Amino acid sequence: MRLLSAEDLQFEDFFGRKIQKYAILSHRWGEEEPSYADMKTTIVQRKAWGTGQESPWEGQIYQKIYQFSLMALQAGYKYIWVDTCCIDKSSSAELQESINSMYQWYMDSGVCYVYLSDVSISASPSSTRHRGPLSSRPWTESFQNSQWFTRGWTLQELLAPRDLVFFDKDWNRCGNRAELQDAIEAATGIDAASLTNASLKDGTYLRSIRLGRLFSWTAGRQTTRCEDRAYSLLGLFNVNMPLLYGEKDRAFYRLQEEIIKESEDASLLAWAYTEADDGFAPNGLAKSPSQFHKYQNLMTKDLSRIPYVAFSPRMIARGLQVALSIRMDPFEKRLGYAVLAHEMNRRSLVLPVLFCSLTFVRTLVQNECVRFSDPVWVPSRFVSKAKPRSICFIRHVEATHLFEPGHGLSLGSAVWKSYTTTFTYPIQTQAGRRHFPALLGRFTILPEQREKNFTFIVELTARTNAKRIYVVIINYRSCGTDLAANMTITVLRRKWHINLAYAMDLVQRRGNLTSLWVAEAENGLEKASSHPRKDIEVKMIGCMKIGSFTRHT
Repeated sequence: MRLLSAEDLQFEDFFGRKIQKYAILSHRWGEEEPSYADMKTTIVQRKAWGTGQESPWEGQIYQKIYQFSLMALQAGYKYIWVDTCCIDKSSSAELQESINSMYQWYMDSGVCYVYLSDVSISASPSSTRHRGPLSSRPWTESFQNSQWFTRGWTLQELLAPRDLVFFDKDWNRCGNRAELQDAIEAATGIDAASLTNASLKDGTYLRSIRLGRLFSWTAGRQTTRCEDRAYSLLGLFNVNMPLLYGEKDRAFYRLQEEIIKESEDASLLAWAYTEADDGFAPNGLAKSPSQFHKYQNLMTKDLSRIPYVAFSPRMIARGLQVALSIRMDPFEKRLGYAVLAHEMNRRSLVLPVLFCSLTFVRTLVQNECVRFSDPVWVPSRFVSKAKPRSICFIRHVEATHLFEPGHGLSLGSAVWKSYTTTFTYPIQTQAGRRHFPALLGRFTILPEQREKNFTFIVELTARTNAKRIYVVIINYRSCGTDLAANMTITVLRRKWHINLAYAMDLVQRRGNLTSLWVAEAENGLEKASSHPRKDIEVKMIGCMKIGSFTRHT
């Protein structure tokens, strides 16, 4: 490890247990940061300069390092480490070793000073007169909005050090991690217990946190280079792997592949689509950390009371092979729900999967599947019928390969500006987008399912009133490649959102429901009459238009 002497800013190399006690710097890189070569050149020039000349360290480019060295000396540290200049980035071998070791270096430091170049205590009104907790000071909002909390590399720098102290742009002390934990939690979403215990030397606390939750801490962070979104997490997940700049998104796939070699945690699959995602993503692994934005409140493993099921993940030629408890859908034979996590005895997180051997994908392998939608929460009773099963998420498949050329069912609405789709059954790949999703087409190639009754459920929620919820239940019959002319549509008013278990109950009870629906096209759903009707042959239900569509391949 290469350190800088805090007294004269000379480099010294240390090996093994001979590394001296040091302070370490965490910061956002500016436009001008001194490199290892810059420091070496300046050190040589300084030796040649006579007394009375201005110190080269007083130049603007070195001010951050110089001030950091002074703060370290005041705290009793003779050595410092700064990532911009203590790594020779012209050496790929040294860069590789440094990135793989960086988490440990921050953990082993005596103290980590965080320099926030966009925070100023002195600029805050009444900053010196305000009393009370640090997290309630006038500059707290500026602190929480610091760009430091949005960068990929600073996550490990927040968690790894045992002692972390924040400074503003003028090197005024803001407070330590414990004093500012409420503000840090507000800025990052990382709970106080994790902020306190993540730096434990034995790493037991981090290992108790589910992978999906750890990744959620990275979801909103950015790096200058795409690959660094993965490389900046090596230490957090205790993974070593080669750095291959230029591989782009492949770096994050490789990171997950390394993690599954050591982990039995199925919450690695607890990721969700983002608004930036296009198309259909059937693969088991996430494309980027951003996709872990949705399930940040997963319980730690020791609180989940989950029955042990060997996840046994491994990459094979066809894709990601895992073992999961799966509840098959009783009404849609192609769909199953893989259990990713339990939380006490209250609810479980399940991942809807589509089994390809029952679709038009050319495969005869029974256990091959694709990820069909985001994971959803269900009551724990829903997974009581789940059974362990080995499955394989296949690598390459297009959405059009899963559908039979022909007809399906689509749903449109003239009141789309007022309502949004918040749930569908069968589960849709991307519910809640700007358009109503196409209803689940007939994927099946099973002869017994070529002509049968189908039920589709859509939950609609008013954009301006989350408590205004309607559930539309559509019963229809498929005959060959066409839809039968007659449909039964039921519209129910709800006070709470439905879930997968409740939707299946509705399908089971579909013949015994009282409909609340709209007969006049000009009325909105909120003006629904209370006259129940059944078995109607219509194309317009209030502002809900039902129609067929043709898929083209």
